[in-house]
Amino acid sequence: MDVHKNARSVPASRVLLFKRVSEQGCSVHAASEAAGMSDRRCREWIRRAERDEPLTDRSSRPHSTTAISAETRTASSAGVNGGRIETQREALRMLY
Repeated sequence: MDVHKNARSVPASRVLLFKRVSEQGCSVHAASEAAGMSDRRCREWIRRAERDEPLTDRSSRPHSTTAISAETRTASSAGVNGGRIETQREALRMLY
């Protein structure tokens, strides 16, 4: 699994964080301080672990895009640009 460069934790450390709070009785603040992350993020990982969700990073990509209609997608995939000049080369061809 790829972990982005700003990640403060990896799945193994998230499991350890959950075990410290749930099994060893550490406070959320003490466990988050030991892991080097905020209390808020620590609570988020604990919540996910309690719900048996995976302790891996989630994609930030939206599941669906409702703002783009099927017609727009078809038109853009067909190369229709509404008469706009897309490249400098096209602009030069039009001039000469």
